[in-house]
Amino acid sequence: MNSIEQALDLKVKISTLLDQSHTGYIYAYSPVHELLTLRITNHSTNKIVKPESYKFINTAFIKTIQVLAPFPKKNGPINHHNKHQSHSPSPPPPQSQPTSLSINELETKLNRAVADYKVMLSKSHNPKASSTAVMLYEKLYLSFDSVTWQNECIIVSNQIKISRPYSAKSCTKLQTDSKILDKVQLAIKEFWDSYDIDKQQ
Repeated sequence: MNSIEQALDLKVKISTLLDQSHTGYIYAYSPVHELLTLRITNHSTNKIVKPESYKFINTAFIKTIQVLAPFPKKNGPINHHNKHQSHSPSPPPPQSQPTSLSINELETKLNRAVADYKVMLSKSHNPKASSTAVMLYEKLYLSFDSVTWQNECIIVSNQIKISRPYSAKSCTKLQTDSKILDKVQLAIKEFWDSYDIDKQQ
């Protein structure tokens, strides 16, 4: 595969520098804008989300791309019209035909994604917190419904309080019946694991 344009309609799992993970089919790629568009699949059913959902990813923020089955033929170009015929040993994706999507709709979705990202950046700013704490805040903000600051502490879904040094052990329940403690601690552990790896590189 000589260029990303040849990867159109491939099923992939993309990990970003913000430790987000997205799975879907490569729908479009703009080398001018360094923008990749994924047609998102449902994690549990492995089917295209209805109504169709698209994720716009700046290629500068992509950390890894993993190609998932069905795989293209080795040493052969991808034929978008014939690659899913019955003689192919790999099962076809749930929807092999390209779907029309207006430029206006793409622009609207992109503008909404940019606006959401700007909101996240504005909320993550905290002059009392370290830059590392802000990075953790941003990861949690993208993973949970509500993430706020309380001085230097991070509050997740009004249920979990994360104090310095922002480790999994520094989490305390604000609600005794909270059921997200394990998820928050796992997210923190993943953040520090990724942070340590980046520092070593």
